[in-house]
Amino acid sequence: AGRSFFSNLQSSIFSFLSANKSLDPFLIKFGSTYESFKRIYTDRLFFNEKRQDKKINELIEKILNSNYVREKEKDFLVHSDKRKVNLSNASSGQQEILPLLLILKVLRFIKFYGEGAVLYIEEPEAHLFPNAQKNIIRILARLFNSRGQNFQYFITTHSPYILSSFNNLMYAGYLEEKIEEQKKNDLYKIIDKKEILQPSSVSAFSITYSQELINAINPETQLIDQNILDQVSEEISDEFDNLLDLEF
Repeated sequence: AGRSFFSNLQSSIFSFLSANKSLDPFLIKFGSTYESFKRIYTDRLFFNEKRQDKKINELIEKILNSNYVREKEKDFLVHSDKRKVNLSNASSGQQEILPLLLILKVLRFIKFYGEGAVLYIEEPEAHLFPNAQKNIIRILARLFNSRGQNFQYFITTHSPYILSSFNNLMYAGYLEEKIEEQKKNDLYKIIDKKEILQPSSVSAFSITYSQELINAINPETQLIDQNILDQVSEEISDEFDNLLDLEF
């Protein structure tokens, strides 16, 4: 949480602070990792043409509505009209999501040893427009599928758009196993093949105010039951209907 904090501290200070035991060691560790990932992200030799996933680059550009560049230890976003904006002056959504985007892109190429790795992401939707939230899930799916089953995510969210995006990719995975071969090309036109998720690879839970853990996967559809999270939409709709009744 609070990824924008790391966006605003642009100088490479976390490596220096690692010797300071008075600061939260988790913040220092993440900040140091983020600094090293920024250097990798801007390394053109590391990200040569053959290693690029052009779709991920395209999605990152759509989410940021700009291109990220790093010059003289400073972070900038370059817009289509050539405006170069220092990241500290960018929108809260851009500041919040950039650290996650950089890490996701670099993680595709980092080698893990042993049993793999787990990535914890708190509220990827923070300060983002719904279209950008959908594109974040597309990137996560591409990364998951490219890394194999030794890579896990734990994601917390309050966004029905995040759940809907996951559900579409999971439903595509269900259809991929069920429909005839000649229909699969039509499926891939709707959902990119590299972004399809098998329902069995996803678990979802809701935590109630009383700390009760509820399985949010519908056993019949194998999809996430969005009513658990989005009950307020029904309440708002009922409220509006009641107001309409007063008018007529």
